[in-house]
Amino acid sequence: MTPEQFCQTRATPSGSARYYALYFEDRQIRQALLPIYALDREINGIPLTCRDSDVALKTLDWWQDEISAAYAQRATHPASKALQETLKTYPLAQEYFEELLDARRQLIINRSLTSQQELGLYYHRCGGTLWSMAAEICGYEERQTHRAIIRLGTSMKQLDYLVRLREYSDQGLVLFPIKLLNRHQVSLMDFQHIATTAHIQDLIRDQARQLQETIQIDLASLPQRDRWSLRHLVIQAELGLSQLSALKDIDYQLLDQTVYLTPLQSLWTAWKVKRREKKNMKLILL
Repeated sequence: MTPEQFCQTRATPSGSARYYALYFEDRQIRQALLPIYALDREINGIPLTCRDSDVALKTLDWWQDEISAAYAQRATHPASKALQETLKTYPLAQEYFEELLDARRQLIINRSLTSQQELGLYYHRCGGTLWSMAAEICGYEERQTHRAIIRLGTSMKQLDYLVRLREYSDQGLVLFPIKLLNRHQVSLMDFQHIATTAHIQDLIRDQARQLQETIQIDLASLPQRDRWSLRHLVIQAELGLSQLSALKDIDYQLLDQTVYLTPLQSLWTAWKVKRREKKNMKLILL
């Protein structure tokens, strides 16, 4: 398997939101983005697969060395080898990856993040940083765009946690503000049960409503001039909104059920967004 094939498999597994988001992307941009997304997925999986915090931290240290090696054009892992090629055309700052790594260190060390400050920093480092890199590769013109992309990436990472709540809970990872937990009379121990309690349902419903509103506001704040070049991120955000709507179908029972969009739903949404943004871009250029 070549580095490019590895990244394709890891970054955009068949049926994933990112698979459909990149479906209508230009080939050169897609090839540049795949190593970024593949590396993020490799790093993101460490807290979810390593119960031993020492092993997890050492694995992160290995990845830090490997990413440094990619910047020196001497990487050994398929994903970081592919990153070397991306960096030849798009010289991303290495600090981006430091943020991704530090976010996971924060989670591994603390296990549960319940203060608003901790959570804000974590989601910003994970989602905001990743989307900043993607936007830099795709290109944009308006100053306002960067701020909107960071906010969107932060919210989308929060959504990722919500829809994968069972997976995180199985590893003892809880990422909800303590005020929200208290308001819904939910304790950290409640997430160790298989069934979704009525209190957790209310908490998820509250969080989903807040996320939906935030993502819609941030999407609306994204300057029209840059939406076409950033269309794969717009598609991801729209697919995220569809996922949030689908939570109603399972009555927000995310500890014992999985929410998903069908391939047809995802492809249809991606095509509609791509068509809309292309049409709007043509109107701007008139």
